[in-house]
Amino acid sequence: MAVDLSRFQESFFTESAEHVETIESGLLALEQRPKDLDLLNRIFRGAHSIKGNAGMFHFTAIAGLTHKMENILDDLRNEKMPVTPHAIDVLLRGLDGLKSLLDAAQGGESADETAIQVVEAELEACQKGSTAHAHEESSSKTAPKSSPPQTAAWRMIQIDWSPLPELFQRGMDPAQIFKELHELGLVKVLQVRTDGLPPLETLDPERCYLSWTVELETDASIGQVEEVFAFVRDGSELTIIDRAPKQAERYKRVGDILVEEGVVTPEQVTESLAKQKPLGEILVEEKKASPQQVDKALQKQQQLKKNEVASIRVDTEKIDKLINLVGELVITQSMITDLSEKFSIDQLPVLQERITQLERNTREIQERVMSIRMMPIGSAFHRFPRLVRDLAGKSGKQIQLVMSGEETELDKTLIEAIGDPLTHLVRNSADHGLELPEDRLSQGKSARGTIRLHAYHDGGNICVAVEDDGRGLNREKIIKKAVEKGIIADGSNMSDEAVYQLIFRPGFSTAESITDVSGRGVGMDVVKRNIEGLGGSVDIQSTMGKGSRLTLKLPLTLAIIDGMTVRVGQDNYIIPLIAVTESIRPKPNELQRIVGKGEVVSLRGEWVPVVKLYEAFNLTPDFTDPSQALLVIVEADGRRLAVLVDELTGQQQVVIKSLEQNFRKVEAISGATILGDGQVALILDVPGLAKLARVGHIAAA
Repeated sequence: MAVDLSRFQESFFTESAEHVETIESGLLALEQRPKDLDLLNRIFRGAHSIKGNAGMFHFTAIAGLTHKMENILDDLRNEKMPVTPHAIDVLLRGLDGLKSLLDAAQGGESADETAIQVVEAELEACQKGSTAHAHEESSSKTAPKSSPPQTAAWRMIQIDWSPLPELFQRGMDPAQIFKELHELGLVKVLQVRTDGLPPLETLDPERCYLSWTVELETDASIGQVEEVFAFVRDGSELTIIDRAPKQAERYKRVGDILVEEGVVTPEQVTESLAKQKPLGEILVEEKKASPQQVDKALQKQQQLKKNEVASIRVDTEKIDKLINLVGELVITQSMITDLSEKFSIDQLPVLQERITQLERNTREIQERVMSIRMMPIGSAFHRFPRLVRDLAGKSGKQIQLVMSGEETELDKTLIEAIGDPLTHLVRNSADHGLELPEDRLSQGKSARGTIRLHAYHDGGNICVAVEDDGRGLNREKIIKKAVEKGIIADGSNMSDEAVYQLIFRPGFSTAESITDVSGRGVGMDVVKRNIEGLGGSVDIQSTMGKGSRLTLKLPLTLAIIDGMTVRVGQDNYIIPLIAVTESIRPKPNELQRIVGKGEVVSLRGEWVPVVKLYEAFNLTPDFTDPSQALLVIVEADGRRLAVLVDELTGQQQVVIKSLEQNFRKVEAISGATILGDGQVALILDVPGLAKLARVGHIAAA
């Protein structure tokens, strides 16, 4: 009966992504520990699992590429070839090709066949070259030189095998034969023939009455297949047919032909292909699209990707605890229902006790449910060892990456969202932060620079720090560039913190040269915008000549936030607590009105603009004079705002409800929530409020 495997494909892609991660981290570790056989076996198992599962889903290209990687890994673990940086490079490029094939298969798209063919040729060349070298060293004195082996084609081989009836009595296991065939390629068909089975009453359980037909897709030679049957061939009926079709020479790409003719090497073709620029970059350079339009298109693409059905793996332990808590909730609800049916005033303490129990159960269920979405942040860190290795190779720098706090848990959505911002920061640290080895030595530093990635809890938030021991930010250089660009008139009185925040301005860059890594002034503004869009913030600390530390501060989850409840007239609003620094009631002499810019308040010598919510949302407040009301000081976009409210009514966790999905997008509002008394409160989008205040649109909002 045919089995519909399509519903399992999503699991295949999820598992393959995990195996790819294992292989990549394993290869990077193998470069440091080339004699670690357990590590090699773990990498091999990952590749083998992908190959086997891909064959089951008929993803032949994935299986074929993985098989070629597997060949090298097998030679490495059998010590037929040594673990060298070149072999690791080739395997990592093979892994990149595998990722592109998986992405294409998952998206139902066509992969870049040329790039895959180049990678496959490189893998074959690596295996054959290294194997031939080893063989040459060991046997050149005893064996005559033979002609180079011909490249075997990936084809189908049919095997019909009727073993000797005494197969089992000789201690042979057919399953072992099929396992070895599987290691040679893809077993597409494994059909057992039972026509030789006698009636049950005459069946001898120690005799083999079965025979098999196998269709094997492989690039192995007939001789290799015959070797599998070497110990069971005597007395067996064995037919091995090579079903390779006689085809005309296949179409070849220019790169393949040039490699075959010896004009270029596979490495040179791969290097040239890597120089191909992304479409967006080409369109910007040819002035057919603006950077903003490309950025907007990329954001839309990311949004479309987010809309795809996502899945998450959850430990059964978490599910079991949740089910147990739901059981307790049902019991509590039943007890309250029973009490309500025969309630009398003398049972009030019992009712209060059971309501307390209900509250406790509800809170525990909320925490358990939220924990289901929590994942170790290490899953966002796994890409950086490879990234740093590649950046070090490109820049000629010596870089070591130190990661800590990978076990820190964060909401799955946040982990997916911080990947790109973290990548920007690590690339900047490698390209701009760290110096070349000779420069570091001349400054008394070690030749090898260090980039540290550190995740940790800070109160109710998660902080992710990217730190390097490089040259640090140059305050004077930043100010000079900002003055040249007309961003500021004079930065002599600016604090270091305010100066460093200038690097987050769109298009701002102090890099003297543009590399293919960074320096175009694109990235840091996207980092800040993305992090603030997640309800977080970015902090910079830097010391000239000693290095920089950028800290991303994020909420634990996007579904629930800690908020400060404020009242303006009859309406309640929530200000995310992460944005609040303090609240004050100013004296009249601390307030000033600036023509064209509205009212400002003096906060320890700094003039902070006052944002009046009653003007923004057309409300009737209790107070319009800030000296009689309260000012909540918030931070957004590197500047402070004083939000005028009538009263602070409390601080609590609130569940965010999307306003955009249920109503429409409202400027300076990020969502809504329902308070304990049933009232609806709007949640302020502090960066959006700052933007409105900056462009002077408060009154029109």
